[in-house]
Amino acid sequence: MAKVNYKLSTKVDKHTGKSEVLIRFIANQYIMLRAKSTIFVDPQYWSDKKQKVNIPKMVPESIAEDCRRTQQALFVVADTIYTEFSKTPIEDVNKEWLMSVIDLALHPESHGKKKIQTLGFDETFMEFLDKHQAGAERKKQYKSMYNILKRYEVFKQIFDSNFHLDVRTFDLALVREFEEYLKKECELAKQYPILGSDINWRHRPRPRGLNRNIGILTDLRTFFNWCVREEIIAEERHPFAKYEMPLEHYGTPYYISVEERRQLYEAPMPKKLERTRDLFVFQCLVGCRRGDLFRFTRANIVDGELVYIPRKTRDGRPVTVAVPLNKTAQEILAKYYDEERELLFPIPSKPVYDREIKRIFTEAGITRNVVIRNSLTGEEEIRPINEVASSHMARRTFVGNLYKQIKDPALIAKLSGHTEHSAAFARYRTIDREMREEVVSLLD
Repeated sequence: MAKVNYKLSTKVDKHTGKSEVLIRFIANQYIMLRAKSTIFVDPQYWSDKKQKVNIPKMVPESIAEDCRRTQQALFVVADTIYTEFSKTPIEDVNKEWLMSVIDLALHPESHGKKKIQTLGFDETFMEFLDKHQAGAERKKQYKSMYNILKRYEVFKQIFDSNFHLDVRTFDLALVREFEEYLKKECELAKQYPILGSDINWRHRPRPRGLNRNIGILTDLRTFFNWCVREEIIAEERHPFAKYEMPLEHYGTPYYISVEERRQLYEAPMPKKLERTRDLFVFQCLVGCRRGDLFRFTRANIVDGELVYIPRKTRDGRPVTVAVPLNKTAQEILAKYYDEERELLFPIPSKPVYDREIKRIFTEAGITRNVVIRNSLTGEEEIRPINEVASSHMARRTFVGNLYKQIKDPALIAKLSGHTEHSAAFARYRTIDREMREEVVSLLD
């Protein structure tokens, strides 16, 4: 793989006190080229180990800015070398070619080209999608974030036609500006129709709540974390380095009791809703996510246990989950056993599954009111539980009911695949009235 390396010359200019950065370009195991960059840096601000300019902190701003410009120039040179190398026949890659490319990077106007403004943001992001370890669902989130970023770019260009997304120049100020854009995008799209007209996004911008916007910013931070690890940008240029991520807000978790789960399982149900009812109850008994439920096969059943690695964590922090199957869970498995099918269950589409969950609650007469937090307004609302039921409620039901019985986060986390002290796991637990009364009774 082609690589650009830097080394600082040992010669120091007696007038400026700076040394020239020397470039070594490794095209392959046979072609290794060296050339002068014509870029100079003060040796005290250079790191041979990191091969970059260290941006000093306790110095006048003029010196810090000079270091930033120098490092940016090196990024432009490296980016131009990689770009030109990708479209140049290997037989034409020689020292003269390298010197020409360096000159092109630093003086594009002399080559009849405009000054390069971006670091190939789109290409960099697509490389991130290709290389970053994440599941299919997570990558869909990253692509959604990217589409919003591109709309933000279009919005900025309404007022500044020269604006382009650039990983080098995306700074703290742009992060905060992008955060404000996220809050107002739906209204801005009404004012500026161009934000909803591009074929790269199928739908016009829709209203989003605080937590969704925080999730978008978190995904953007993940992208820049990757850029730092890949040395695409210097750590000092990380736009989120001094950004304080807002806290997500969640309402009190709501779920059905063991008695309500039994009521749901035993209630007369139209034939076409039986499968959804059984799948939901099975989820309540094993605590898996919908995505995992839909991919379970007979191989996941081992000695009376459901054994699997949750898809959401398998690439980052793989944990094997083993959940013993109780009598009801085994009954459901037996009901849908089919030698011709590898999957444990016949799988409905996701929209149908979520829609029918609300219907099975209604059919079973489970319609009590619960307090929920409106994801868009942040306000609390009282809604019938059958109107807000979803597949993820099954996971909350599993964790919540177990916690009421044994109150051992470590054991429950082992069964659900959570990290014991994770914020996500804490959101699944709630201290209900029965538990409060039990604790207070200790005072009698």
